[in-house]
Amino acid sequence: MGLFDFFKKKKITQDEENLISSNRITHKLYSGIFVFNNKIEELLKLDSFIARSDYKDLITEYKDLYNSILNIYSNNLISDFSKKYKIKISEINRFSNLYKEIQDLKKESPTIKSHNEEYIKRHLNSQKQYFDTILKDCDSNIMLDEEQRRVVLSDEDHTLVIAGAGAGKTTTIAAKVKYLTEKKHIKPSQILVISFTNKAVDELKNRINQNLKISAVISTFHSVGYSILRQSESEQKRIVDGGFMYNIINNYLKTNILKDNALVDKLILFFASYISAPYESNNINDYFKFIANSDFSTLKSNLNQYIKEITDRKTQKKETLRNETLRSIEEVQIANFFYMNQIEYEYEPIYQYRVLDSKKPYTPDFIIKQGDKTTYIEHFGITETGENSRYTQQELERYKTFVNNKIKLHRSHKTDLIYTFSKYKDNRSILSHLEEELLKRGYELKKRDSAEVYKQLIDKQESKYITKLTWFICTFINNFKTQGFEYQKFSEFKQTVKNPRTQLFLEICEVCYLEYQKKLKEFNSIDFQDMINNSAQIIKNKQLSKEEIDFKYIIVDEYQDISRQRYNLIKELSQLCNAKIMAVGDDWQSIYAFSGSVLPLFTQFCNVVGYGTELKITRTYRNAQEIINIAGNFIQKNSKQIKKALISPKRIENPVFIQTYDDNYPLYKDKSKGGIYNDIGIAINEAIAQIIKYNSIENANSIPSILLIGRYGFDARNMCKSNQFSYDEKSGNVFSSKYGAKVKLNFFYDST
Repeated sequence: MGLFDFFKKKKITQDEENLISSNRITHKLYSGIFVFNNKIEELLKLDSFIARSDYKDLITEYKDLYNSILNIYSNNLISDFSKKYKIKISEINRFSNLYKEIQDLKKESPTIKSHNEEYIKRHLNSQKQYFDTILKDCDSNIMLDEEQRRVVLSDEDHTLVIAGAGAGKTTTIAAKVKYLTEKKHIKPSQILVISFTNKAVDELKNRINQNLKISAVISTFHSVGYSILRQSESEQKRIVDGGFMYNIINNYLKTNILKDNALVDKLILFFASYISAPYESNNINDYFKFIANSDFSTLKSNLNQYIKEITDRKTQKKETLRNETLRSIEEVQIANFFYMNQIEYEYEPIYQYRVLDSKKPYTPDFIIKQGDKTTYIEHFGITETGENSRYTQQELERYKTFVNNKIKLHRSHKTDLIYTFSKYKDNRSILSHLEEELLKRGYELKKRDSAEVYKQLIDKQESKYITKLTWFICTFINNFKTQGFEYQKFSEFKQTVKNPRTQLFLEICEVCYLEYQKKLKEFNSIDFQDMINNSAQIIKNKQLSKEEIDFKYIIVDEYQDISRQRYNLIKELSQLCNAKIMAVGDDWQSIYAFSGSVLPLFTQFCNVVGYGTELKITRTYRNAQEIINIAGNFIQKNSKQIKKALISPKRIENPVFIQTYDDNYPLYKDKSKGGIYNDIGIAINEAIAQIIKYNSIENANSIPSILLIGRYGFDARNMCKSNQFSYDEKSGNVFSSKYGAKVKLNFFYDST
């Protein structure tokens, strides 16, 4: 008699019968309760760390059984089922509770977590002597702290180790490798340690390969990628650097591109309207910096076709100006539009009528003339709806009053005026609206030959246009590849991007990307980005077998600098070998976003890899606690950073020391010593003396390295006008006449 016959004897309801007949679960399936519970019990009896891969297969195997049990529970039939098959309800409950704990790998099972914690505590005690001396072959003074020991003992499939600055991440990695080989009997050849730079790799090799005599594989990402390519490709390719890309694209922009008239038109439009990126922030201080560093010269000027004679008001002498520099990007776009359509314009002419009660002549932005037509042009730096986020409400109202007064002035004198706004309600461009107004008035737009203009730009202004664009494109392609994108991504970008400047740039980049990839193939070459991307693709396509690459552990150093392409390589390697991943880094030290690193790959590690655990190493031996507190509080103002409280045994009484000097010092006094700059030099040397004193108190044998930060580049030169210092502009090194080789000085300044 089967399970469902039992329920029929009970004269069950039609709903209950439907439930049973829909499941058709046999007695054999229900015996799985005991098997599942026993398997979990066997795991919990082991004297080892339980990783989620140790029970991951149970989730799939017993999913149907768990769902059936849930149905029985929901229909209050569990007691009858227990009696029929003589299974204790406690066993059924245990199965249900344990399965519920482990079914979502993203969530750590409390039972497994408790087991692992007991395992770690037990081995911290039983292997104390071993951990005390684990790195004696590197340095007998090295003693792992408890957090480092926990990292070594932990053995989850995916582990992120968040190590603060100076917390000993290299030490932890070395100890982990030794523990894996000595205690878990992993072959050194089955451990891959990857870092980003040759310097970091050399340090790891020194610790692990040389001092510990463990022949683990330690390499950069590029070397790993190259090794994979060598195994899968019969013909060796030449490795090229960024110079190869620059030359290919630069040459293409100067020669072959002239064969594509449509692309030349796009390039001229880009040069005329978009070569300088618009300012897109609301910070007024940053806006003034942007203005100060911007180049608002026009095509007409850059092609040496701008000549304007002016008369000096005081001397009445005539002067010739050959450089036309405007006040904003929008004005440059308008001027270049006039030039490309052969409309003669003058920038900021004096208005033909005198404006009463005005202290200076009124100068509209432009005046244009064609035949008997004369029109003034005013461009207003607000939207068509009268908005500008950089202005206060009071400033905005005052600006709009000026706008209305100018419009009324032209109307009163019956002078023709076209005015444009920085943004329109219909989202059409400034130039589209300008062209529409010009055509209404009967202006004829005679488009210049783009190819001729382009050739002149190459001849006369290569550095301003072609060189600048080449760098833009090279940077984009590098980052495009670093994110692991393929050619099809261009189409996706162009469909989602609305900004006309970005759309135009993507179209130009797409053509240059294809040209560059074609040349790589022609020259049988490969760049560093493709070296990693192609190797990940080779593994993904199963062109290599597990026997050819058999890593059990992949340890990644400086993981805060991980890019999408490097992550893809690690992921594919791990999946091929079923290797565990331990990533070590510090999100507070992530500074390579400009070259393709993706911080969320670190800060959202567990979500990105699917599941995992995060461990922290918070004891740092580099800086005093007071310095750490100041820096940490500042960094954690950014809510996207991982919260951590670093602890240091070091203390310092005055973490911030202010050394003053008198800037009212007469310039003529002690001029031979540098005047005021001599006082600055003396003050800096006094600060250096404090640092040297602190260094000696710490019993530090190394020469203190000091970074001098200035507001401007000339601050270092001014400082060296005194007898106290000398400065090497090429290296950025500053030398103290008083302390010489006792300190190492470097100078840095804000170039924004």
